[in-house]
Amino acid sequence: ILNETQNAKLGLPAKITAKVNSLVDPSIIKLVYHASNAGVKVELIVRGICCLVPEVKGFSENIKVISIVGQLLEHSRIFIFENNGNPQYYMGSADWMPRNLDKRVELVFPVEDEDLKQRVQEIITIMFKDTINARRQHSDMTYTPVEKRGKKRLNCQKYFSKLASKAQKSAMNANYANPEMMEMNMLLGNNTQTNNGMNMLPMLLMNQNGVQKMSPELIQTMMMSQMAPTY
Repeated sequence: ILNETQNAKLGLPAKITAKVNSLVDPSIIKLVYHASNAGVKVELIVRGICCLVPEVKGFSENIKVISIVGQLLEHSRIFIFENNGNPQYYMGSADWMPRNLDKRVELVFPVEDEDLKQRVQEIITIMFKDTINARRQHSDMTYTPVEKRGKKRLNCQKYFSKLASKAQKSAMNANYANPEMMEMNMLLGNNTQTNNGMNMLPMLLMNQNGVQKMSPELIQTMMMSQMAPTY
């Protein structure tokens, strides 16, 4: 946050995008206010409690806050910093709350793979386009549905669910068309079914680029884990 603030003061590209469950920590809120006053564009997705006051002219007018509450529980934490045109992406477990920052051991890690950076950016972009479950927070701390005029109806949760379903079907088709996978299915038989009836093979093998070859060690581990009792 301090780096983005400094870049804005120097006239360099500066922006902060974050998705958290709650924003309560006074120190973080103060830093975000300072960043906004320095000219940093701040876009936040805060599902629940947000003690930051956005859209106050001359104070926090560069800060936009939306909340997305739908059928599914939003739980991911994503942080993107413009970094003078070389964006830095982070994901992790911590909300911006005192209990997370001061009283727990939390993890935030950098996303370094370029393909993964693109996927994270696409997720955030789609979420800010939500017109069904998104509510915008105002300076009086009220929430109203986001502006829909001239925009397509979009439920980001349903959008992501459809993408996941499509990716799973694609991976299943690719895996079961593979002779090695056919043999593996015969070896594992019904043991590929978990307690909730979901087939594990496509879940374990599914990735963005199609089939991922399994090592003998992984196959053995899978077979042992499937035969082991579940408590």
